Amino acid sequence: MQNCRSIPTIGIAVICSKKKYMALKLKVPTLNSPEAAQELKETILTSEPDAKVDIDTDAQTVTVEAKASEETFKQLIVAAGHKIVGV
Repeated sequence: MQNCRSIPTIGIAVICSKKKYMALKLKVPTLNSPEAAQELKETILTSEPDAKVDIDTDAQTVTVEAKASEETFKQLIVAAGHKIVGV
C-alpha cells in the first residue's frame, strides 16, 4: 500500500490513506475456519460492497480497504459474533 504509516492506536496494525480509502488490519482470534472467514467477508461486503476484504485464517487477521470508518468495520465484525483483540 502506498502512503501508509503505522499509527499506534488500539488494536490497529495499519491505517493507510489511498484515494479516500482507509485500510485497516484487525486481529480477530475467533476466525478459526474458512467458512467463518467467508461468512464474515460476506457480512462486510453486504454493508460495504466496494470494500476490498482480505481474511487470513492462519494469522486470524482481517484487512479491509474501504471508505467506511474503522468503527463501522469493528461493529460489523462484532455483530457477526467475532471478537477483536486489542480494542
